[in-house]
Amino acid sequence: MTTRTILHDGDTQDGAGEQRFAFALLLGDRTILADTRTELLAELIPGYGDLQAHGDMAPEEMAWARYCAAVSLADQLAEVLVGEAVRTGAVDPHSLSEDDINTLMPPDRMLSAPFEGTWGGALPLVLVRSDYAPHTQVPVPTGNVRFVDPTTETTLLDSLVEAGLAELMVLADAA
Repeated sequence: MTTRTILHDGDTQDGAGEQRFAFALLLGDRTILADTRTELLAELIPGYGDLQAHGDMAPEEMAWARYCAAVSLADQLAEVLVGEAVRTGAVDPHSLSEDDINTLMPPDRMLSAPFEGTWGGALPLVLVRSDYAPHTQVPVPTGNVRFVDPTTETTLLDSLVEAGLAELMVLADAA
């Protein structure tokens, strides 16, 4: 298992050398090169790479770590979207009610009941996909909704790409 992180500091022309990696995850400040999706996530989620050694409990612990990361990412993405909309003037902050703000940016997403129904707000509502059916009994909301999906390593990485937070490059012969 090998990873390499290249920082995008503007001064470095650092490359991967002769080693070929199956995955490259481009983030704003760095590129992570890895042989597996697990290794990519181990660079993003503290302790994730060590969880495979936990035997029979590893899949559950890895799923929980992905969920916790998705909650944090959903909070961060919601803050960025609201902040950018206010900064650009796309949304007047005074037009948002306290309920709107608490729905867009829940004070504690893990303790808050998942949003239900249709979101018709101008700003996208960022939710965690595994809080909804088929993972729970709560129906999937409709409307202007975006999801961070921790269901699998692949869906989590794909949702980072869909949110515009990352770019993922995969060699054609990678699994």
